[in-house]
Amino acid sequence: MKHISLVALAAFAALPTTAHAQRAEYYFDIGAMYASPLVVDDVIEPTEVQQSIAPTGRIGAAVPFALNFIPEAKASARDLAIGKANRLCSTMWGLRPIALQPKGVVFTFIDLGPRLITVTHHDSIAGPYHRNGEQIADVMNAWRGSADQAHRLIAKYHSDYLLSCPNSSTTTIFMAEAPKGFYGQLERGQVPNWLAPVPLPKGSPFRMWRVVG
Repeated sequence: MKHISLVALAAFAALPTTAHAQRAEYYFDIGAMYASPLVVDDVIEPTEVQQSIAPTGRIGAAVPFALNFIPEAKASARDLAIGKANRLCSTMWGLRPIALQPKGVVFTFIDLGPRLITVTHHDSIAGPYHRNGEQIADVMNAWRGSADQAHRLIAKYHSDYLLSCPNSSTTTIFMAEAPKGFYGQLERGQVPNWLAPVPLPKGSPFRMWRVVG
């Protein structure tokens, strides 16, 4: 006989309803071993635990099935555009024209960095890793700040290219927090003279510029 904690009791609710008594005893032992000092006064038998969780297990198993009958909200045109950009900007097809450019340092979105350096010969600035704190801040500030600030930050890393994936999830942050920032300016066609467009195939999900100044 063992006392079990209230925390251990909560874990039993996730057990399958088809568990045999032997399995219940096993989980009972494991739960009791890791139980916190807070215990209930009554001693609970493994068979009692199995009986008590059966209704909960049946309800829990029915939830995913029931969700299939709940109609999903119709995606808006904006949602569809974001989903399309997210898909295409991570594809080999989308990145192939980028890979064909002469090797260089590409200043792009944080989430694109790891994919870019994996499937092309280019280098990038940052990825979504906690040790990239300074680089992450610089990338976010470049896209959301003024063109002059972007120029300074892009030059800081001796970047050869600037790469954007319009309409991707990341851009929604830029447009929500800084609609007049550098990304927003580029989307409105306000390209500074220190950037030169890199021709990409029709239908490419990217926009790319070479840093020329």
